[in-house]
Amino acid sequence: MNAIDPQQLIDEYLAWLRAKISAEKIGDAVEITTPFLDRNNDRIQIYVCPHDNGLRLTDDGYTLSDLEISGCAIDTPRRRSILETIINGLGVKEQHGKLFVDSSLSTVAAKKHALVQAILAVNDMFMTAQRHVASLFFEDVQKFLDDNEIRYTRKLSFVGMTGFPHSFDFVIPHSKKSPERLVSVVNELTKSSVTSHLFAWGDTQSGRDPGAMYYVIVNDSERPADPNLISALENYKVRPVLWTARQASLKELAV
Repeated sequence: MNAIDPQQLIDEYLAWLRAKISAEKIGDAVEITTPFLDRNNDRIQIYVCPHDNGLRLTDDGYTLSDLEISGCAIDTPRRRSILETIINGLGVKEQHGKLFVDSSLSTVAAKKHALVQAILAVNDMFMTAQRHVASLFFEDVQKFLDDNEIRYTRKLSFVGMTGFPHSFDFVIPHSKKSPERLVSVVNELTKSSVTSHLFAWGDTQSGRDPGAMYYVIVNDSERPADPNLISALENYKVRPVLWTARQASLKELAV
């Protein structure tokens, strides 16, 4: 194999960029279509506009708007913290939902690269890391309970008949109108997770208040829940709550 020429690698990369990038004048701005793909496999576009005595490069709000449409709005302190950690490390700012950097003409190439990298990193951090997706869904459920003034205690464990401890995400205490309600949050409903939840409920049910109920809140925002798995929960008197239809269960959780 011939020795690798570093300069040739650079030249070929730059040639690829020149061939794949395009720019179009739109009013006072220039729309730049890059060869880099977002999570939807669309080419990332940014806009260069006159600003003060220099230039402002922005995604015009597309990145965060797209995440919000997908059920991942930046509306909790933790999400905000994650976002700021990503963009601050690249020198990018956010205002009114738009990612942007300010630049002079001499630094516009480096600033454009930083903005594109920030867009890619935000997409990756929120949409492809499953541990973040699951954690963020838990926050969504907690926010739903808070917004509707549903009282609860987080993360309680109960020891079952087998002697094994079982953790539940939320426990809503009994009231004059309703029994105790245990709640688990499931980001992806699978046969394995259904089996685990049914075992946890069966093992702990006898030690709970008479009439206690068990709810499993299922994230079906990205993919529909398997109806066979939903039926399996219902057959064992577990109440599944689909996230997209959560309002239907609001009354019984709130009273």
